[in-house]
Amino acid sequence: MSLRASKLRPAYDAIKTLVNISGSQGLLFAAAGGALTNGRTSTATIEDHEGVIRDCKIGEIRYANARRVENLFTNTSFATNLAGWGGSNGSESTIANPGSLPKDAVNSAKTTIVSGQTNGVFNQAVTLVPGRKYRFTVWVFVPIGVSAGAAKLAIYYVNVSWFGVGADVGEMIVERDLWVRKSITFTANSTYPLHVVGIGLLGSPAGTFTYACLPLLEDITNQINQSPSEPIDSDVIHNAGVPGVKYLDYKNGNTVILVTHEEDIAKYAHRIIRLRDGIIESDNANPDHL
Repeated sequence: MSLRASKLRPAYDAIKTLVNISGSQGLLFAAAGGALTNGRTSTATIEDHEGVIRDCKIGEIRYANARRVENLFTNTSFATNLAGWGGSNGSESTIANPGSLPKDAVNSAKTTIVSGQTNGVFNQAVTLVPGRKYRFTVWVFVPIGVSAGAAKLAIYYVNVSWFGVGADVGEMIVERDLWVRKSITFTANSTYPLHVVGIGLLGSPAGTFTYACLPLLEDITNQINQSPSEPIDSDVIHNAGVPGVKYLDYKNGNTVILVTHEEDIAKYAHRIIRLRDGIIESDNANPDHL
């Protein structure tokens, strides 16, 4: 082993310990440049932030004692289109923004009830595991003029037609003319895996509409803390290159490893480990983190 390699070894071992998953390395240093790569080629298990043993997916990077944040929806930013999403009862869904948007939102989807209809639910069809527990979270804007009780989160299972899961509707949205984040927890139908999950108006006249953005669907089976995952400031982690990294937050039981040469960026961390020539020089808590 070269002198350079021997100096890097303590830091490598420390990081390897953090990301080790059931004896298999979830992250590996590349031979040149010290770049991190995903080394997982087979499924394994990991103990999450609540001590529950969970499966890892092939190619997935998981951190021990961390909460997985996996959005089961597709195309959730609405950056250029609404592919994968639709409107029930022929309702019209378009990209449109009512002025300002919630933090981290790129665009929102406006869903309008068409003539001759009274329902319009902006939705996506997803295949879920029967009997498992899920949480649907979304930011919603309902204009003044929409009657009380009309705006709702709606969950259905599909058996030729749509059938309501539980009471058919979830969180009723009573707020008007402001963005609010709403959530509902539900159990997937025990027989039929295909579900329709959405937000919209049920029992409202044609021409009325809602806006929605940042939809999130998570599997929370056996999870004690079932609150929705919270995003952190994406400016804190510059070009991290980790899918979904903006959803990682220490409040969710996750650990984010941030490597930087900039003191002003390091100030965001709750713990600062300093390396010099590949050797850990100091390891201190940062109670004054930003």
